[in-house]
Amino acid sequence: MSPEDIDRLQYSFGQMVPQKDRIAATFYKRLFETAPAVKPLFKGPIDQQGQKLVLALKQIVLSLKQPNDLMDYLSKLAKRHVDYGAEPAHYDVVGAVLLQTFEEVMGDDFTPEDKALWGAAYGVVADAMIKAAAEK
Repeated sequence: MSPEDIDRLQYSFGQMVPQKDRIAATFYKRLFETAPAVKPLFKGPIDQQGQKLVLALKQIVLSLKQPNDLMDYLSKLAKRHVDYGAEPAHYDVVGAVLLQTFEEVMGDDFTPEDKALWGAAYGVVADAMIKAAAEK
């Protein structure tokens, strides 16, 4: 990922921050509609899960320019997700729902370029987390 791509992702995330609560609520609504079998993996109140989602996205986006910090964070996150019952197959569903959520909530502010960048970034994140989870 180029420095320009990282800057664009960080800018895009900055545009999403004012909509963070709507993004979180929409994400979990869509996720549970798309993959109802994952709902039991989420034990706490959904608004708290939404806050965790936004904080994780923030940490990832802020760490893009520090790859070692990012990989360390993703490794720890992946290992926690294993404890929650996450499986490798869940990552594809989550990625698709996340992109759909961004499109729905952000509308025209979420450009095709943004979608491609977020999709590529999510692929890197998912691959790193799946690999780290396998090492647990």
